[in-house]
Amino acid sequence: MSNRWLPSLRNTMVWRMTRRTRWLVSTIALAVGLSSVGCRPLAVETPRVAPSRAQLVRHAQLPAMTFREGPSSGHFIERGGPFPSQPVQGFSSLQVDGDGFLAISDNGYGTPETSSDFELRAYRLKADFTSGALTATEAFVLSDPGRHLDWPIRNHFTTERVLTGADLDPESLVRAPDGTFWVGDEHGPFLVHLDARGRVLEPPFPLVHDGGVLLAPDSPRRTGPLLLRTMEALRTHALTHGARAPIVSPDHRLLVDGAQVKALHQAGFVVIPWTVNEPHRLDTLLAWGVDGVITDRPDLAGAFLDAGLVVQGHRGARGLAPENTPAAFKAGLAAGATVLELDLSATADGDAIVWHDPQLAPPKCPRAKADAGFIAATPLAQLVRNDCDGRLSTYPLQRLDGGSHRVMSLDDALRLPAPLNIETKVHGTGSLPMHRSPSRGSSSARSSRPTPAPG
Repeated sequence: MSNRWLPSLRNTMVWRMTRRTRWLVSTIALAVGLSSVGCRPLAVETPRVAPSRAQLVRHAQLPAMTFREGPSSGHFIERGGPFPSQPVQGFSSLQVDGDGFLAISDNGYGTPETSSDFELRAYRLKADFTSGALTATEAFVLSDPGRHLDWPIRNHFTTERVLTGADLDPESLVRAPDGTFWVGDEHGPFLVHLDARGRVLEPPFPLVHDGGVLLAPDSPRRTGPLLLRTMEALRTHALTHGARAPIVSPDHRLLVDGAQVKALHQAGFVVIPWTVNEPHRLDTLLAWGVDGVITDRPDLAGAFLDAGLVVQGHRGARGLAPENTPAAFKAGLAAGATVLELDLSATADGDAIVWHDPQLAPPKCPRAKADAGFIAATPLAQLVRNDCDGRLSTYPLQRLDGGSHRVMSLDDALRLPAPLNIETKVHGTGSLPMHRSPSRGSSSARSSRPTPAPG
């Protein structure tokens, strides 16, 4: 169970427990953990005993508003935050540790989308039953420097890869005889093996059920949670390097319901999917609460404009005129686009042209000059002499009477009379065989555009 809002945390209490009961609980927990990783637990027969009523004899209290040094936290919760450092409570598991306890934190603020700034830590608790005080000192911070977690995590691009409540949701902790720890995670669910310093030792073990793998609603193996985790990693990387937080701009097929859009909003992201051209899909996304849309047909997105939302003309307005040309950008603005989306490809002489593909070629550029080969291997002056006015059968409304179709330079693009969403393309140098396309490797100046996995 994930704890909720921090001020609702209750006091930690210590209950009377017989030595026999403590041994039995520890034995059961360890047996469950070992069985999940293929080890056969020792069968233990225990006699049936009549249940007894637990009696509180002493207690020690850790104030809910207890903090330890660390990054500020709680920026994505609705009430109470943010906090200047890391909260200590709440705990999801306690282990007897000498004359005290070893406790591991839950995922923080209840959900992955609210907990990316909550670091997962283990604490040693020491109780003074005379004064009623409970003190907490840090035992270790969970991390994955060995990159055993094979999904994007919040600190994905760092060396230490400290884990947060967006990455795992610890619900149980068992110390093995060799001094390592096994953590039961709710997100996967997974069984995660840690060393004595809290570092992940090996890939997590999923829960196998009926010949398949059980996936929890927040599993990183699911499309929605994977999208959220990808954006968390990109945002952390961007902010670390002084950039703004990216906009979530996924292939619209990655969005499956309004709850997913709400979760992305709760995590602090603006959501503008691409490329949406079907009226019924536009209506659905509008109902789900996205912040805008990228479309080849801005003329179909009137409802977004009426709602004051962003409408980005994809490659100008690819559905109305040949893409990435002055005519396409003119058509996009005439159809109501509030932002013009375009592609930049680097030229051989360190400049750039407005083009998506690795080269100027038919059918988009039916009269491309012979010296207009791979863009990355061709100087700017040769490339901008070409007209790309090929009409595509997939866009029957493309018109050729709306203006120029000359290839544009970066300087031309920067003179367009609208905000720009610039996607930079990474192409080869011309050494690839002509029948092969370079792998899609692009980044956007204003958005990040995840695409669905094959299959």
